[in-house]
Amino acid sequence: MTKRLLIVIATLLISGVETLSQKKPSILDLIEQSIPKRESDWKLKTSDRMEKINVPQASMDWTNGTDEVGAYILVFPTVAAAADNLKLNSGDGQFSKLDGTGDEAYKWTHQENRKDTQFIIRFRKTGVVVMMSSASLDVVKRGARYIAESIPPLDQYLQIVPQSQNQGDTCHVYVVDAVKARRAFEDHRSTGNEEADNKAIAGAQTVFPEFRTVIGEEALTTKTYGFPHNKFIITASVYYTDESMASSKGVDSMLVGIAVSPTAQKDAISADNNAVSEVTLNGRDTVRVKKYVRVKGRLYVVGLECKGQGLNELQ
Repeated sequence: MTKRLLIVIATLLISGVETLSQKKPSILDLIEQSIPKRESDWKLKTSDRMEKINVPQASMDWTNGTDEVGAYILVFPTVAAAADNLKLNSGDGQFSKLDGTGDEAYKWTHQENRKDTQFIIRFRKTGVVVMMSSASLDVVKRGARYIAESIPPLDQYLQIVPQSQNQGDTCHVYVVDAVKARRAFEDHRSTGNEEADNKAIAGAQTVFPEFRTVIGEEALTTKTYGFPHNKFIITASVYYTDESMASSKGVDSMLVGIAVSPTAQKDAISADNNAVSEVTLNGRDTVRVKKYVRVKGRLYVVGLECKGQGLNELQ
């Protein structure tokens, strides 16, 4: 009887250990505590988390009472998806590679002669992509390193993160020089030379590479690009919500926003001096938002265009 009772107790204890081990902290839990865990004078100031979507996301801020550092985090189910999201090009402005942080990392410094200079770091560790900013280069570099080191290695990561992801919409950002475009149109009417016109039109516009959005309730996808031949930054955002549109096809909607400013914005939907368009999610085909801006006295059209290829209902 005693032996049998001991076996039962041992079984319960083992089961209890297994149950506790399954209650692992999420990636976002680990990131929240990453900076305070390494430097006790730093505290988590805000954490806005969106977890019940295909790609969990969060916006977090930390402070030590003097300095602040912020981060926007995306938790992808695969390394390939995260690497694709981080993929950079010449239109992303002047950046340099940063060693010693995650699997790949890059840093920017915008408007170094301004008082509101922001140092920006974007990096990837396994399937997590993080964009961080701070007025202090040392602070943002330390914060990025702490967050990267808090993210578990790939084998553990795949056990924590859900491995499903829905296909998003396909979007791209473009910039058109209004003067060059008008001249190309006028030349076309007078010459009709198709080859020459195509070259002229190509010289009047810059089209950045396509990117894929993340679809889900309150899911936000934001991309930043360097304005052609200038130090301004283009911020483009796509946001999905189920609380905005009173449509006969449902309340789910998709917002697209574009903004041009001296520094990268947290998102283009809430940024100052932006342009935003909204469309019913169900049955969407193509949505576009554009904005006229003057840079150094020259008129440009900056736009974001998305083609609907993903879900028609938010989950």
